Amino acid sequence: MELREVKRHMNRTVQYSGSAYELTAIIFRRDRKTGSDFYQAELTDKKNNGSVLICGLEQIESEGKP
Repeated sequence: MELREVKRHMNRTVQYSGSAYELTAIIFRRDRKTGSDFYQAELTDKKNNGSVLICGLEQIESEGKP
């Protein structure tokens, strides 16, 4: 998923490793060693007591049009 797509898919179902999750947050981070910036996604699993998963944006896919 591209950063520009995140706003449209926030609090909606997305796919990660073939399973459905809800996109609940976007996290901005900076690598201390290299100084490069990157984004990560916070995904919530509603079927598993609301457990949270953090992954890279490039690892998630939208589930159809929002």
